[in-house]
Amino acid sequence: MLLLACGPYIGSIESEILLFRPFVYWLQLVLKPNITVVSSHYNREFLYENCSFFPVYEDLTRNEFGQIGATHSYIPVKDYNLILKKFKNHIQDTFRVQKDFIYYYNLSYVKNPWIPLYKRYFTKINIIPNKKNQILFIPNNTEKIDVIHNVYNSLVSRYNNIVCCGDMKTYLPEYNILLKDSTYFQNVYINMINLITDAKMVITPVSHWSVMADLQGTPSFTWGSGSYPMLSNKSKFINIKNIPVSSLTNMIEQFIGEKNANI
Repeated sequence: MLLLACGPYIGSIESEILLFRPFVYWLQLVLKPNITVVSSHYNREFLYENCSFFPVYEDLTRNEFGQIGATHSYIPVKDYNLILKKFKNHIQDTFRVQKDFIYYYNLSYVKNPWIPLYKRYFTKINIIPNKKNQILFIPNNTEKIDVIHNVYNSLVSRYNNIVCCGDMKTYLPEYNILLKDSTYFQNVYINMINLITDAKMVITPVSHWSVMADLQGTPSFTWGSGSYPMLSNKSKFINIKNIPVSSLTNMIEQFIGEKNANI
């Protein structure tokens, strides 16, 4: 019996979506283990289908701003090794598999880890869609705050079905519907994926949310400079930094018009 153990992962949702999760699924393809055990934040268990799950400490999950890349600002390498030891003990106690048949993998415990693209297998999250007439705006902090405000104001002045959402690392908290939820910490990311999956389209600066919209098959308009490992024919990516706001809002309006005509 072969057991694949991945983690503990205590970093950001961005690196989890772009690096850690697709790395786990690539390892499964290559190693074909009998059992896969993943250790990550408790509110992200849904990301790993058909896997056993071992959550990290809840305090690490609640402190989103401390999650940087694959690391946590409160956890030095010495303390991370203690978390890793606890994970290994859990596997030994739970599965009783010989050590020679347990393969441990994780991202390097650094702020900017890297996994080659060929070692990342991106998969859709299996959620039954319930499509709604909503244009989802995710004001990710990869864009300047004044641009975010201008784009949002332009959208709500033209359309009555704009929904603003995100985690604590997005702008416009006063309009963010998820921050008003009393179960935020437990459900923020499953709610985000449901909103993305159900939306008519997604508008967001280039980020992990752009990738997630593509994975879930939702048309998206995304802009900015940076790495973007996928782009479906439903989406538009304007790979330009510092686009004039007037040009940006015009392109978004054109995109929405095209999608409304085709959906």
